[in-house]
Amino acid sequence: TTALEKRELEIETEGIRKLASLYHAIDHPTRIAIMKLIHANESMSVMEISDKMQLDKETVSQHLGILRRAELVHSTARSRFRYYSLNYKILNRLCYRFDP
Repeated sequence: TTALEKRELEIETEGIRKLASLYHAIDHPTRIAIMKLIHANESMSVMEISDKMQLDKETVSQHLGILRRAELVHSTARSRFRYYSLNYKILNRLCYRFDP
């Protein structure tokens, strides 16, 4: 293999790792429900999500942390709360990969 082929393989491997991370983050019913809830409300705080889903704040925070590390959600500080919104740029790319 040439140096260029090796570099292409490294780039491809990183892309595959990133996709695996994204799908792992999405592959949980609670995280999917959180994402649907955020989508319906544009942005929400941990407390709002916790109340709507009847889950404790720590559980919601853990799931949001996974989604945030995968870059599927953004967080913004407003007063003393953090509000979460979906990263549609990443989500649209995921959907695009599976369009025929």
